[in-house]
Amino acid sequence: PVVIRMATGGGKQLAAQHSHSLEGWYAHIPGIKVLTPATVEDARGMLESALADPDPVLIFENSLLYNMKGT
Repeated sequence: PVVIRMATGGGKQLAAQHSHSLEGWYAHIPGIKVLTPATVEDARGMLESALADPDPVLIFENSLLYNMKGT
């Protein structure tokens, strides 16, 4: 299995070329699963599921989640 985790999210005052959200573009590629967790708990569960999945999985994590603690 292939699992790729990527940081995403706005609010960093970057230029337009760094502000694109590519989740929708990747979602239209057959055979690739795209995940976007909303909470730290979601991210943990999605990563575990992605590692068990035989198909390629992309996980787009909002960078604001990196400073949060789960329950």
